[in-house]
Amino acid sequence: MVFIKPTAACGDFPPGYLAFFELFNATRYHAAHDALEIHWLPVRNGYLGNFYKGLIQLAGAFHLLHLNRTAPALRLLIRSRELLASYPSPQEGLCLETLLPQFEAWKIALTNHTKPPVPFLNKPIRHH
Repeated sequence: MVFIKPTAACGDFPPGYLAFFELFNATRYHAAHDALEIHWLPVRNGYLGNFYKGLIQLAGAFHLLHLNRTAPALRLLIRSRELLASYPSPQEGLCLETLLPQFEAWKIALTNHTKPPVPFLNKPIRHH
């Protein structure tokens, strides 16, 4: 498993955001996508829109891998990284400097038609 370690962030997170991590780690990628999409829709044109979209696309990429659709999974993975890389770390409690390097291993595996390392995303940490 690839462990993505979050750092602390201020504020409370919406339930859909936290559910995303639970579902993603249970390899329920389509459900993770849906859980975060509900929260993303109202903020999609705001500052966090592309951040949430990047996570949604990450879940979508791994969902497509389960369907043996490597080429579209690779495209989503690349786009996900582009979106997430545009944010400072940490963002919404997620340590992007730990997450972003994992994309290269996933990309290499998909390009070589091998199974990528199984991702694991720790839940973001809140400050109270």
